Amino acid sequence: MSKLHFESVFLRVTCWFPCISVLFFILLSQGVNASQSIHTVDLSNLKAQQRIVLNGQVQYLVDEQGLNLESVMQANDDQWQANTERRSNFGISANPYWFRLALGNVDQAGSPFFLRVDYPHTDKLDVYIVNDGVLIHSYQLGDTVPYAYRPVDNRIYLLPLDELALANIELYIRAESQGPMELPIDVLTHAEFYHQDKLELIWYGAYFGTMLVMFFYNLFIYILVRDVTYFYYLFYVASTMALQFTLTGASFQYVYPESTNLNNTLVLMLTALMPFSAVSFVRSFLKLESTGMRRDRIITRSFLGAFAILFVSSLFAPYMIVLKATHALSFLAVSAGFYLGLSGWRRGVKAARTFAMAWLVYLVFVVVFLLNTKGIVQPSVISEHALEIGSALELILLSLSFGHRINEEKEMRIQAQEQALHAQSSLNKNLDLLVQQRTEELEEANRQLKDLSIRDGLTGVFNRRHFDELFQIEYQRSFREKNWLCVVMLDIDHFKGLNDTYGHQFGDVCLKTIADVALNKLRRPPDLLARYGGEEFVVLLPNTDLEGGRTVAEKIRHAIESITLDNDGQAVTLTASMGVACVIPNDRDGFAGLLKLADQSLYQAKESGRNCVVCSVS
Repeated sequence: MSKLHFESVFLRVTCWFPCISVLFFILLSQGVNASQSIHTVDLSNLKAQQRIVLNGQVQYLVDEQGLNLESVMQANDDQWQANTERRSNFGISANPYWFRLALGNVDQAGSPFFLRVDYPHTDKLDVYIVNDGVLIHSYQLGDTVPYAYRPVDNRIYLLPLDELALANIELYIRAESQGPMELPIDVLTHAEFYHQDKLELIWYGAYFGTMLVMFFYNLFIYILVRDVTYFYYLFYVASTMALQFTLTGASFQYVYPESTNLNNTLVLMLTALMPFSAVSFVRSFLKLESTGMRRDRIITRSFLGAFAILFVSSLFAPYMIVLKATHALSFLAVSAGFYLGLSGWRRGVKAARTFAMAWLVYLVFVVVFLLNTKGIVQPSVISEHALEIGSALELILLSLSFGHRINEEKEMRIQAQEQALHAQSSLNKNLDLLVQQRTEELEEANRQLKDLSIRDGLTGVFNRRHFDELFQIEYQRSFREKNWLCVVMLDIDHFKGLNDTYGHQFGDVCLKTIADVALNKLRRPPDLLARYGGEEFVVLLPNTDLEGGRTVAEKIRHAIESITLDNDGQAVTLTASMGVACVIPNDRDGFAGLLKLADQSLYQAKESGRNCVVCSVS
């Protein structure tokens, strides 16, 4: 079987699982509700039995007329209905219920005992004890009556009937509640009650202990990671614990025993607050606002708005209306949580598998709780603790979902880090190549820039500034090494006339041509040519005596003399005058004198008729 087919089958099974579970639970509950005739309950064997369930022996009457005790005692037998199905939950009713029951041999029970009504949320519970048609004693109980009125300090209702010291009594019980009409009633010895109460407290201790562990464990994680999803989870756990603490009757017993109007209001508020926090958690856990479909976002926003309205309505709206609306919306919200978990699973969110399973489990127990509330199924260990069992299992599974989510995000972070490292490595490699390329380009640009800064823009030979720097260096070297240093000053003859006659563009051509010719006559690497200014050039010849300088100058002069330029069909010849000066320096700073001597020689060449070389030795 392929993985895809398996997941499809699994999803179909999980979708039908709540319905199958509920149907099985209903059939099971109906199977144990065997009918039994009504008769006086004999308590003479209570010590041996320890506990006698009375629901199958009570008769009940729906009070639609506001009856009092006297009217009820005078009612015909046919007005009373036998509880042959042993029902303890009569659903939600706007009318009070009357119950009656006879107990025989009360004084022969053999052990102290309680009459117990094991449901703490009845608004008004009036118990009348009658003997031979005469009212002997009465109790006014319920969560709308101060807690101090209870004869026994306990979260449920306990009546010490053995203290009456009567043989036979009749009980008339009037129950009124805006919520479910439940009357799980029995008689049990003190020993049996304390044994059961101990087990009950162990169960509640385990439940609330588990919830507190989940709360503080995830609180610690929230403090470390500051993920808002953990905050919503903590909000959900806290509201769930508060609701369960209230439903057990412990809130009325320990927190507000004198606030008779607070219990129903608090139940409604917490019943709305718990699913509100659950929807907020689902919305954040599955990241619906950023990655979810628009339909899913609309669903969660609608639920949040509806539960917020119900929360506010619990302060002033009728209890029964708000309770029914909250129960209906809670069922839909839990179903939506299961659906959104499946949707996330299909989108490839691994943590959504456990998430969907958590809401499926809770959905089953919510259905059982609602059926018990409506009186469709009768109370049992499972139905009475359905919300506690379901919420504990759900929150444990949700915590596991957190673990899966953390692992998934860890894998994604590791994968992202590996990709980032690979990208960084590639980037570094490319960056090294780019840096090397840019460095070479920059060096080339700097070289070109430096070359431009030391060369004449027109002729391409060195400029005067660079010549001055090199001339000073070569002069000092010649001083240290006691070698000859020769300077040749060159000036183009009649250059101003050329510019005036043929134009400045032709003059520029002449300058470039002479520079090329002169540079071509320099053979040694140390020799250099520079444009000194205007039509003047200077040649620096290190380690060259006067005769060598004369030879170089004559070669340059003859080369210039042989130049013929064409200007619009007219042949133009060029000549140049040169002054040569040589010296073996006897001080470090005499380079200006050598240059002046070469300039004087140039002047003499011009005075001698131009196109000649004049030499001088310092």
